Amino acid sequence: MIGLLDREPAYRVIPTTVHGALDYSAGTALAILPHLVKVGATASWVSYAGAILAFGYAVLTRYELGLVPALPMKGHLAIDFLYGAAFVGAAFFLKREPLVYRAVIGAVGVTGLLASVLTRHQPARTSLIRRS
Repeated sequence: MIGLLDREPAYRVIPTTVHGALDYSAGTALAILPHLVKVGATASWVSYAGAILAFGYAVLTRYELGLVPALPMKGHLAIDFLYGAAFVGAAFFLKREPLVYRAVIGAVGVTGLLASVLTRHQPARTSLIRRS
């Protein structure tokens, strides 16, 4: 009976390696977005802060693409949920910004929300980097 409780639910279909690639992609998109679309200071700040946060907790997560495995995957996914909700909210509240900017940060937010629910809790490996 205890073995049943240790299994991942069937809906958790995203491997942690794919999730890591999404993390770094979101951080990159947010970092370059203010350079591609003319936005105000607040929107630039939101993008840069989001990029720093995305890279920061990706680097610290205990999964294949983490460099300093300090943050458990469950904690990472909880942050992803809050991060996603914040970006969906930002897309809604930054009404003076260009629609393309709001669409991208909204997409980053929805992706974060979905990834937080659909990603497996247990990485296949702790890190792809060999430590001697």
